Amino acid sequence: MRIYEMESSKKGKFFLAAEFEKRVSAYESTTGRKLGEYSTHFQSGGKRMCIADSGKYFAAAAYSRFGITLFELVTGAELWTTKEVKRVQRICFSADETMLFAINEDNKLYTMSLTDGSVISVENGIKKIFSNHPLDVKLTKNECLIWNEVSASLTDKKVLCLCFGNNKVFCTIMCGGIMCFSENGNELWYAENKFEEHYVKLCYCPKFDFIIGLGYKYGSSRTEPFYFTDAYSAEKGNIIFSVGLRDDSVYTFIDNGESIVSGTGKVYTLSENGYILNEKHFNM
Repeated sequence: MRIYEMESSKKGKFFLAAEFEKRVSAYESTTGRKLGEYSTHFQSGGKRMCIADSGKYFAAAAYSRFGITLFELVTGAELWTTKEVKRVQRICFSADETMLFAINEDNKLYTMSLTDGSVISVENGIKKIFSNHPLDVKLTKNECLIWNEVSASLTDKKVLCLCFGNNKVFCTIMCGGIMCFSENGNELWYAENKFEEHYVKLCYCPKFDFIIGLGYKYGSSRTEPFYFTDAYSAEKGNIIFSVGLRDDSVYTFIDNGESIVSGTGKVYTLSENGYILNEKHFNM
């Protein structure tokens, strides 16, 4: 099938691959096994699907119809569906995987019980939410990151994505680079990327202590690869390598950033010098 969107679990043990509408497949990254193919109400755009790192559940959402559905991964059973959250833009599991977060077009954050989909709380003014052990990080409408009792203001910057690693918080900036904060909110470094490029996905790789950005060349000509990966030292922010990706326009990180899989099923494996295409292949 033609893959339009992909999404990994937090540590990349599992990932989802979705067609433009409805059909979603799940894979186990370590074995290459296809776990199932599901008929959902998923609609592309935003970030409307997520998969639990435990491998128990995944959720799919729609903007204009049927709200959010939680699925059991192994059986494909629909555990619950809620229509209470309208015009869904983003969903993700909480760091402890006991709740599901959803943000709609009106910048309202809904916290829902994973048990039955009931809404536990609603918070206004939240633009995005990012979740990974041990943190759930909110992004407010005025581009302020909030976690625990800490806040980091990013005035005049638009945050695209965020990840965690080695007691640090990393975020990417639209038309900008990567910012690194300590867990108490202090800015540690900023790495500016090239003109007319930015990172659309971000992953911390503990094996090499790299922070890796999956980049998009929005000013690139059609004769050049649009997508690439840049790796930086998570400690100091100096760039380690930059490698182009040529075979597709959809990619996601798996196995703690040690590999990248494309929408065609090709797998790139990380070394200290870059990602290299290997013989492993997922049947998409």
